[in-house]
Amino acid sequence: MQDFNLLRDLLVILITAFVFGLLAKRLKQPPITGYVIGGALISTFGTKLAAPVSTTTLIDFGVILLMFTLGIEFSFRRILRVKEVIFWGGIVQIAVFSLILSGLFIVFLNFLPYQSIYLALALSLSSTAIVAKLLFDRGEIDTLYGEILTGWLLIQDLAVIPIWVVMPVIWNNLHSASFSLSTILTSLALALLKTGAILYFLYWLGKKVVPSYLNKIAKINSRELFLIGVVLLISFLGIAASSLGLSPAIGAFVAGLLISETSQNHAIFAEIRPIRDILSIIFFVSLGLLFNLHFLLLNFGLIVGLTILVVILKLLISALIMIYFGFHSKTVFLTSVGIISVGEFAFVLARVGVDRGYLDASSYNLLLSITVLTMIIAPWAISLSANSYPVVKNFVHKFSPLLYEKFFTKIDQNKNFDEELPFTDHVVICGHGRVGKHISQILELAKIPYVVIDFNQKVISDLKKHAVFAIYGDPSDLDVLNFAKVDFAKVVVVAVPDRHSQEMIIQNSLTLNRNIVIICRSHFDEDRERLYALGAQAIVQPEFEAALHISGVLLNVYKFPREEIFEFLNKIRKSA
Repeated sequence: MQDFNLLRDLLVILITAFVFGLLAKRLKQPPITGYVIGGALISTFGTKLAAPVSTTTLIDFGVILLMFTLGIEFSFRRILRVKEVIFWGGIVQIAVFSLILSGLFIVFLNFLPYQSIYLALALSLSSTAIVAKLLFDRGEIDTLYGEILTGWLLIQDLAVIPIWVVMPVIWNNLHSASFSLSTILTSLALALLKTGAILYFLYWLGKKVVPSYLNKIAKINSRELFLIGVVLLISFLGIAASSLGLSPAIGAFVAGLLISETSQNHAIFAEIRPIRDILSIIFFVSLGLLFNLHFLLLNFGLIVGLTILVVILKLLISALIMIYFGFHSKTVFLTSVGIISVGEFAFVLARVGVDRGYLDASSYNLLLSITVLTMIIAPWAISLSANSYPVVKNFVHKFSPLLYEKFFTKIDQNKNFDEELPFTDHVVICGHGRVGKHISQILELAKIPYVVIDFNQKVISDLKKHAVFAIYGDPSDLDVLNFAKVDFAKVVVVAVPDRHSQEMIIQNSLTLNRNIVIICRSHFDEDRERLYALGAQAIVQPEFEAALHISGVLLNVYKFPREEIFEFLNKIRKSA
């Protein structure tokens, strides 16, 4: 009978995911939103469709594999590119947010100190899964704000380990008859040493043991045995984490973390990803299934108020940290919006908090309600963030000139470019990422004058060290394009990946120069007609061009004549 319940619940969850995911897609919203809302509706109006026990089992499996794939996608190299803002920013964000929110819980809601700290720490963590998926779908994972955002979120994921080790120590000391400040400080010191020992042991495993283990399994040359070997590693670290008083999900995350730096990481991810996708869908729908609408209605004002407070606090703290590190206001805005959700680990912490008595039923439902609401809000907010930035900027400029001067004008001012451009008929390169960088190298070789616009201050500083004309600012801003003398330029290259910026650059460039030639990159077929209609003369799709080049090399291997190869490629290009 239990097996039947499990199969029935799995069927209900997958049907819910399909129907509400499809509905979200039709409404041009992220499917994740549909999964969570669908689960919440089923939990409210179809309570007989899903049994709590088997649903909980599915969630546990989903969380473990979800955490494993989050770990395997972790990139230390990505973090090192913007390590200061990611490392210190991530720690400060968690600490400041938790300090403020726990204080508010204690003062205004009369929560117990430990309960307040535990809730605040859980709410300080954001959703890596939601943000990473949205950035990947939008082709913005390698943008400056994408790198900062994913790195920041991964630091939050790592912070769960010390949180998990330290919180039980505080709990045990607070409930001890011999409680004293010296006792708790000693216990905390020991807990931190334990955390350091665990992290060092993981580092040693990742460097010495795991690569050798995976190499030996890979040499067997059997996909099935290789997959079993990976599952064994996840299981071993899950059990080890449990024996240390941590969650198996932490063990799974660590397993992914160790594999992420090995040569087999892509092969393992390819094997695990289909299972991960299904189980992550189960996770998000099941999260909605656990949503208690009755509790929400009874405490509607409190929950909505706290959700708004959490979102605003995360926005403000993240924005202030980004401003401190000197980033452009657009990067500040996009990154801060990406932080507003409460993440998967909050759910895991909530479950552990109830099991161990840290949280009562009311505080658990409060945490779960806020988590679900922010997971519903976040995909909408992130999807609209690029379009919202100029609206917010214009609103602040209109209603608070002083705030506009202090925030937008001051941090966005062009700090390193005070001279007039000494040329005309030049190329304006908007964005100096992977695409823009190679274009500038070609122009340098061809001796064609060019100027680069980018809102990454480090990129601009590096370019100026090499005597490149570079402007710090938002490439979509009319004043910045005017400063780059678009009215005297011959070509504008739109190398930024996000759609809204592409549209604004094209429109503003044509406002300044009706005869300008605009060449734009695009990752999506559906964007081509719109960009052409706006005035772009050429649309280049990197993936399409890569496919043509690979096809040319392939045909050359088969000894096709060069003329025939060009003919084939031109046919494909014209039909695209």
